Amino acid sequence: MSPKHVGSVLLLLALTAQPARAQDTAAPDSSKKEDPNVRAVISAGVSYLTDDHEDYTKNNGALLVSNDSKVRASGLAGALFRIGDVDTWWGQDRQLSIVTSFQFTQGSSGFLDGFFLGGAVEMNPNLHFTGGFGLRKGKELAPGFRAAAAELIAERAAANDAAYRRFVGYDRSQKDEAILDGLPLNTPGKETPFFPGEPIVDSYNWSIFFGVSVPVKVTELFGGGTNGSSNATEPQAPASTAKSSQSRR
Repeated sequence: MSPKHVGSVLLLLALTAQPARAQDTAAPDSSKKEDPNVRAVISAGVSYLTDDHEDYTKNNGALLVSNDSKVRASGLAGALFRIGDVDTWWGQDRQLSIVTSFQFTQGSSGFLDGFFLGGAVEMNPNLHFTGGFGLRKGKELAPGFRAAAAELIAERAAANDAAYRRFVGYDRSQKDEAILDGLPLNTPGKETPFFPGEPIVDSYNWSIFFGVSVPVKVTELFGGGTNGSSNATEPQAPASTAKSSQSRR
């Protein structure tokens, strides 16, 4: 075989072997898949709050009731951990998971309402029924504020103060505090608060959540274009080899 034929055979082998090497290097990228047992998840549902469920804020020197409802719309954002499968009465296995997440509740005094821990049963691959408990942080009336407010309201009612007429009838033993919504925090005619200290303080209580969860593929949201961009550059490898071979000739 002449040197010219040998050079042609080597060039042909180089052109055919280079794509195979490119595919080998791309294989690890294509094999990187999200763990099916741990998934990001978002949820929507309702929360049932326990005692001390009212949330309070302050605005322009007045006490405001952010929310006094025990049942509130809630959202979750966290992670779903698969722990096994459960048999159903219709004969199909369904995925059983644990869900941990941040909890966001409508009308809460803060953006983050608390933390959630519960379980989820797969209804279909893209929808899970979810239920569990949330530890929430809210704002409640400080100890002694109710008594001070009731005393002030009684005094202003005796003085026939129209600004306090809507609060007449408030009893410090009432569980429904919505009547205090809009109560001025300063002593009438003065710039000093009628209650010494902070009128609202942090409170921690439990809630029960029921809703549905949707697993989210984080790799598709944040890393979906990585493999595509690397694969797009791979076919250029044989061309560079061909150019180097032609330059030798």
